[in-house]
Amino acid sequence: MRMSRAALAVVFALSGSGAVADDGPKDEIRIGQTLPYSGPLSGFGIIGRAQEAYFEKVNAEGGINGRKIKFISLDDAYSPPKTVEQTRKLVEQEEVLVMFGSLGTATNNAVAELNWKPDLFFVPTSASSISFLEPGGLENAVGLISSSIQKDTMDAQWVDDAGVKAYFAFMKQYLPNADLSNSNYAAGYHFANLMVKVLKACKDDFSRENILKQATSLHELSLPLLLPGITVSTDAEDYLPFQQLRLRRFDGKSWVGFGEILDGR
Repeated sequence: MRMSRAALAVVFALSGSGAVADDGPKDEIRIGQTLPYSGPLSGFGIIGRAQEAYFEKVNAEGGINGRKIKFISLDDAYSPPKTVEQTRKLVEQEEVLVMFGSLGTATNNAVAELNWKPDLFFVPTSASSISFLEPGGLENAVGLISSSIQKDTMDAQWVDDAGVKAYFAFMKQYLPNADLSNSNYAAGYHFANLMVKVLKACKDDFSRENILKQATSLHELSLPLLLPGITVSTDAEDYLPFQQLRLRRFDGKSWVGFGEILDGR
């Protein structure tokens, strides 16, 4: 499968000769990641900070079936050679169980050229936030058509939504100084939720084989920030978790959905 440009690999489980030794310490779940915390795309590093905070929240609530998550996110500056170096470190030295949320086509392709075979890629879509429209004037964006799977947390129509309320409560407790208009925080929270759902489905079996099985057995899974009617489904032949889209038109204040949900499943 070919990665789309600037895509996020939500789960990148590694296997193959020399890539991993075993399933890691039995009292923790080691998750590795590379993201650009420096360089021209360092703004995307916010995604990893949000995910780190979310896993901290999960650990504070008892972890995953009694195991704590150890999340190791390293800077690759969006440089393919650096991504390879950091991924090797995470897999061979840190012995992470899975690689999660690494950013970019070029960087992921560089890792794929190693003598390791990716078991699966999850490639999510993106969302347009009202905060991106504000600099040009919201009145100038009236009639703009976009598509999304995710609620815009800055859109007033979701102010009473339970999922959005939970997101803001999380941000207030774990990232109180964050710029809430930056949608990368919501993206990190969103994908971390999916990762935790997969891990919880593993119950007491955190082998790579079972993680792969659970990640490819999702059936109409709901997530807090998904738009109504949008769910996550995967199977052994189709790893893409997000294959639905809602068309939306901006009315000057909010995104208004129209038409039927586009479903590519």
